[in-house]
Amino acid sequence: MEAERSSWTPWNVRAEALRQVRAATIPLDQIVTVAEAITDRALAGASVPIRTTRSQPIEPAPLLGPDGGSVYEQHAATRYTSRRILYAERRLVDTAGRLGGRAADHNSVTLALLQAMANREPLNPAQQSLVREMATSGKRLQLAIAPAGTGKTTAMRALATAWTSSGGTVVGLAPSAAAAEQLRAQLGEGAVADNLAKLAWAITHHEPLADAVRPDTLVIIDEAGMADTL
Repeated sequence: MEAERSSWTPWNVRAEALRQVRAATIPLDQIVTVAEAITDRALAGASVPIRTTRSQPIEPAPLLGPDGGSVYEQHAATRYTSRRILYAERRLVDTAGRLGGRAADHNSVTLALLQAMANREPLNPAQQSLVREMATSGKRLQLAIAPAGTGKTTAMRALATAWTSSGGTVVGLAPSAAAAEQLRAQLGEGAVADNLAKLAWAITHHEPLADAVRPDTLVIIDEAGMADTL
């Protein structure tokens, strides 16, 4: 029965179930049974397979298997996600397409850029464009993607200055408390910064931190790629 199951059960799902069971207080003689039950439950409808469709293989013929697939593709190793994650991703994509949010005025942006220059932190043309776009577009969700050391933090400080100068408020968020503390110092005086998970908890429990996010608030999430989707 064990060999029969392994021939069709995705090994990565079963391996994760075994890891979770072994970390719990499950008797040794029940580990396999419980892991199999969890695997069956996960694959019965709670999980959604992620498949990549390609019109043709990108590997040369010597690297293709008998079925025409790449030899680098692992058998029965389909990756899965949950409908909850897919829904969260859809919300992010939909939000990124929405307009009508608060925008800073162009004068406030220009003054913020001049202030950065006066503080000996002049922004290059790409940074200036980033600040202007984020401050004045009215988009509900925007991303700033650039390698480390290219001045994203300096640009965000100018953005925060432009936003507050135009009458708005700024809340900084980061995946960890240490990163949030650094972000608070970088954004400057008057900026609120905290752990991303703490704000999520405050919203669901009606804690004061949630009140810091208002219709005129710019929420800056530092290192957003390190945060989980939810």
